[in-house]
Amino acid sequence: MTMRLPRYTQAAFVLIFVVGASLLTATVAGRVGFAWPLEWMEGASVQHALRILVRKPLYAAPSADFIPFLYPPLAYLPMVASLALFGHSLPAARAASVLALLLSLLLLGRASARMTGVRSAGLLAAGLYALGFGYTGAFLDLARVDGCFMLLVIAGVERATAERPRTALGCFALSCFAKQHGFIFLVAISWQVLARQRRAHAWAVGVAWLLVLAGFGLLHLASDGFSTRYLFVVPVGHGLVWPLLASYFAVDLGVYLPVLSLLAALGLARNWRKPRMLDLLLLAGLLASALGRAHPGGDDNVRLPGYALLILGSLATLVPLLQAQEAKGRAFLLCSALLLQAGMLVQSPRAHWPKLNAARAFSRLHAELLACAHGGSAVALDHAGLTDMPFLHSMALSDLRTCRDRELGARATASVLRVLAGDAAPRAVALSVSFPVLERTLAEHYLPCGTLASPPMATGYQPGPQRLYRRP
Repeated sequence: MTMRLPRYTQAAFVLIFVVGASLLTATVAGRVGFAWPLEWMEGASVQHALRILVRKPLYAAPSADFIPFLYPPLAYLPMVASLALFGHSLPAARAASVLALLLSLLLLGRASARMTGVRSAGLLAAGLYALGFGYTGAFLDLARVDGCFMLLVIAGVERATAERPRTALGCFALSCFAKQHGFIFLVAISWQVLARQRRAHAWAVGVAWLLVLAGFGLLHLASDGFSTRYLFVVPVGHGLVWPLLASYFAVDLGVYLPVLSLLAALGLARNWRKPRMLDLLLLAGLLASALGRAHPGGDDNVRLPGYALLILGSLATLVPLLQAQEAKGRAFLLCSALLLQAGMLVQSPRAHWPKLNAARAFSRLHAELLACAHGGSAVALDHAGLTDMPFLHSMALSDLRTCRDRELGARATASVLRVLAGDAAPRAVALSVSFPVLERTLAEHYLPCGTLASPPMATGYQPGPQRLYRRP
């Protein structure tokens, strides 16, 4: 027999939602319209969307003007639609991610309310996800792939809680085309569907996998195999950093999310003999985040899938504990622990707004680059799209040079060096990262043209000083 939740517990749920939604609204509103990059890969992500818009291939032989990031193409399509509707700008591209974030909050709340049978638990789930905006790196409103990927994952989870396995399979199949971690969720849902409803839905599992394999097969054929190399061979070739993998469980979960982690672990322990669909999806989310953290360069955005599923897993344990007849003595303790966990996630919106001097620093970098170019073309290797000349992002080149596909890395490097040394080279170049092979070529064919402090990023990696070079 269950009991209604104590009123103060429901009030705590609503309070967490109000605080989380308010802080998230203030954070996004204070930065979504910023005309310059909030994160160093944003400009290049928009360049991916613009290539699709003008029907240029994403996955082709690497060249100096473009090397793709290691993401599948689906998450760029909402950006394409937004750019087509609102113009070619970073705020327009971010609009797609903001919409995905709002839908994610709604679907996560619906999943929690349905799963627990408590409407206020839906508000709690949405509030915790909003509060985790900073914990997950403040990536969800950026012109990047994260917002679309998480929307598809959360939509799949919501459909799974509604006992709609076929639509859940469809959502997770689509998530594979937004980020490769979607395969982990597709394996989990397929396993559970086949274990529980093999006769009814085995065909749906087969169709989902057939469509995914066919989709990537068509990409492979259309790109002469380059899509497979970029999306699978290169990431696998980077390997894993095992200490980072351990740090995910010890720090990302143990230090920052102790209450949610303990509640979710309790639920997993109770159902280990006969895991529920939610349990398998939770494990899939944790595995996706752990592998992302262990991948070299994995930023805090890799916490996203694990965090979203951890919210649902913890609430699936918390609400029955609060509803039990003997809960009166421990409800206050559980509620206090939950409020403490929520408090640990609170971050000021100002922490994620662009710095006051960021726009000025970008304007100065742009002006100095053009001055060094003396009216010619110019490129910023760490801020693709800052100037009109198309050129690769240094991160994209680094991805190829540090993988085991030596031929692809050598081909990309040779293409870039050939352009920088040739007559069609940009007249001015800005570089902030340490890249010896580029620096040697720049030293041979360019002259130093000054050093500027790099524009401060609101999120993610902070590039070093911008070194400017000009052609003699």
